[in-house]
Amino acid sequence: MVSSILVEATFDKNRDGIEKQVGHKLKVRFKQPIVDDAIEYITDKKSDGYNVISGKKIKNVGSLQISKGGRGRKKKAGDGL
Repeated sequence: MVSSILVEATFDKNRDGIEKQVGHKLKVRFKQPIVDDAIEYITDKKSDGYNVISGKKIKNVGSLQISKGGRGRKKKAGDGL
């Protein structure tokens, strides 16, 4: 199903003005156009048939930030976490 996965580093300046890596960008390329594909029924009666709406082959996952570490924080009753 997956043809390739492209991983690129993302850079930004820190508080000292030095450019550092802050995360990664991911692009997943599929063999078939399955991203955002759909079916569309010809009429309200499903037995009449449907048309397939072709999707895309590339899914841009977006940016994933590098964890800065630390201990985290305590969960409170009202946080909803």
